[in-house]
Amino acid sequence: MLATPSHAQAVVLPKDEILPELEKLQETYDLAFYVNGPLTVGLSDEQRKTYYNLGPMHQLLMSLATLRLVDKGLLSLDDSAAAIVPDILEHDPFKPAITIRHLLTNTGGFAALPWHWSDYRVLNEVNSDSFEPYMIQSRSAGQVPHDDLVGRALLVRILERLAKKKIRDIYFEEVLTPLGLEIDAIRWPVEDHPYSASIFKPVIKLKGSGSLFAELARLLLRNRSIDGRFLTPDTYKLLTETPSWRLHPLTSKRVLSLTEHYLANQVRYLTYEHAANGVNGPAGLFAFPDFGAAFIVAGEGPVPAPLQVRGLADKIGNKFIPAQESQIDFEAAERLREPELFGGIYIRDTLPSPYLRTRLEKIFYTGHRVLRLPDDNLSIEGHLQFEDKICEKEAAYLYKRKDMVHCGTFSPRTAGGYYVNDEGTYRYIGLLGDKNLVIYPVPWMFLVLITALIYIPRKLWRKADINLSWQRMGLFGTIGILLLAFGLYGELIWWPIAVYEMNQPWLVFGWRLALNIGLMAILTIPLFTLSITKRKVVPSGLLGLAMNLHLVILTAASLMLFFIMAAWGVAGEFWPY
Repeated sequence: MLATPSHAQAVVLPKDEILPELEKLQETYDLAFYVNGPLTVGLSDEQRKTYYNLGPMHQLLMSLATLRLVDKGLLSLDDSAAAIVPDILEHDPFKPAITIRHLLTNTGGFAALPWHWSDYRVLNEVNSDSFEPYMIQSRSAGQVPHDDLVGRALLVRILERLAKKKIRDIYFEEVLTPLGLEIDAIRWPVEDHPYSASIFKPVIKLKGSGSLFAELARLLLRNRSIDGRFLTPDTYKLLTETPSWRLHPLTSKRVLSLTEHYLANQVRYLTYEHAANGVNGPAGLFAFPDFGAAFIVAGEGPVPAPLQVRGLADKIGNKFIPAQESQIDFEAAERLREPELFGGIYIRDTLPSPYLRTRLEKIFYTGHRVLRLPDDNLSIEGHLQFEDKICEKEAAYLYKRKDMVHCGTFSPRTAGGYYVNDEGTYRYIGLLGDKNLVIYPVPWMFLVLITALIYIPRKLWRKADINLSWQRMGLFGTIGILLLAFGLYGELIWWPIAVYEMNQPWLVFGWRLALNIGLMAILTIPLFTLSITKRKVVPSGLLGLAMNLHLVILTAASLMLFFIMAAWGVAGEFWPY
């Protein structure tokens, strides 16, 4: 762990050197200022009253409200979410329980929402006031964080249930009032806005005044409200110091909704942005709690605000904040041991999804192979910027390139099952992620199997003395491939509409039933092949040779297609999620 002074001295930042940097940013961004102890520099009176998109920064509001209720004894961070809202979330004894801490750290594992997908239009599903379609887990709780809007919406409902108030009143009483702000410091979507009737209203499209941004930043520096302490000392440590989740001993750690990083001089800082989330929202916060300084940038620009404020604070922090002696967890890292068979095929999984089309697109576009070399370094082959790149081992599960670019930090907890780099989160998928095995052959298998229909018209084959078994094989094979095509069309096109927009899971059951009946029909082809071979009902001559060859190809195609459907996760699956 990093050793920091228990009472670090606040650093007075020179305005003359920092204001020009802020003025450059204000030419592009709506807001750019910093807080230094009691001072707020670069924030005008007009900007204090102006509203800016909070984006993912609303998570800090949720953490503050939750911790205030913790101080009141209404809940604990380790409470099970299912125990509080059993009408929304069912308890599954075979999975890790989803806790309040998981919801705050975005590690609840809920599937990403449809409007996270670039190929999906935003329709009326955002108006849903029901959690039922969204209670789909794509990961186990506590694995890897992602931008989990479902988990945050669920947390809102939990807070409302415990406090017996609407979230707007909770924010006003537990956050705004103690900070000396009015209720209008937060602006909600207007009543006729598409999000106004949605369970996601409190977690998307929220805006905050410039004064709210300043007070949130200042609260990370000092545990103060207008009446004294904002949180108890122990609870305040949960907000700013206590680790809640960490991928690797030598990397950043989650501190509830914030992430704790270190500068090159080992100075600790907090930000809400996290690479594992892929979050680059419209507002960025960067705070040095041990030295009384924080930076805010908000608005749309050529570079996302979180990245822009990171660059500004990194430059200023390394220059003006004194270096600290560090005792990072090298001992914990040295105890890690990688498995002998380390590496394989990975796909990008920054936004986990149960939607088959999304999963196949990830395999097709982001699948790449990680190979361990004899010298213990890694080769990452076949993926965009990392095409045939050699990554040098810095520690177990931690790799960098020679130019010090971060190749990836692998998860020791799952023996390299996940890894994170600057682009996002990647998940190990093994041979099932090889598009040459599970995607490219599918069109050819369909073309081969549809040729079974040539055996259906019995009159055509009467002179060749074709047995009835051939006709039945052609009939079963043709019906099977048509039913399978219908089911896959539903999976690839209609699944998100049926589940999220229409909330009609029985439609999914219908086409999955057709899909599996189709698979069973196709699998009769090998059985017919055995029967035809055993009974020797094959014409003689060249026609017989051609038909025998066709029979072998049909059998191979039917078996291969079944195994591919099993790899896709649709063979034997009937329920919508």
